[in-house]
This record gives sequence, C-alpha cells and structure tokens, in this order.
Amino acid sequence: GELPQLLAAGVVLPLRNTDVRAHLRGAVAEVVVTQRFVNDNAATLDAVYTFPLPENSAVTDMRMIVGARVIEAEIRERGQAQ
Repeated sequence: GELPQLLAAGVVLPLRNTDVRAHLRGAVAEVVVTQRFVNDNAATLDAVYTFPLPENSAVTDMRMIVGARVIEAEIRERGQAQ
C-alpha cells in the first residue's frame, strides 16, 4: 500500500519508505526503524522529528544521513537529556 501523506504547514513531507525490523530476546525487543525522506522541491524543509515511545522504552542509537553528511545522535539518560 501507499504511505500516508504527512503535512507540516500545508506542505507534504517527502517520506518515501519506512522499514521496521524487530528482534525479540525474552521480554526485550530491539527494534530498528529506517525511514527515507527525499525533498524533490526547491524549497528547504524544516521539521521537528518526534518518535512516540512507550514509557518503559529507550533509544540507544540514532543516525541521520543527509546527502554525504552522517549525523550521529548523542544519547543521554532521561534526566540529562531534558
């Protein structure tokens, strides 16, 4: 099927695909979500990426690739991150 259209300020955000892979280890699940966005417009898009997670979950790694740039997130404990 088709991916839903995401809108921000009336502009369609260019999500091309989403891939989800999960590994279950007992009561723990490791889930890797890969999304691909492509901006075909001449205008620059500015967006805030928010990923909803359950209260008892954690992010261990986040990486964005923008053209030739690779941006690695610095992951901190919840109290330090706020």
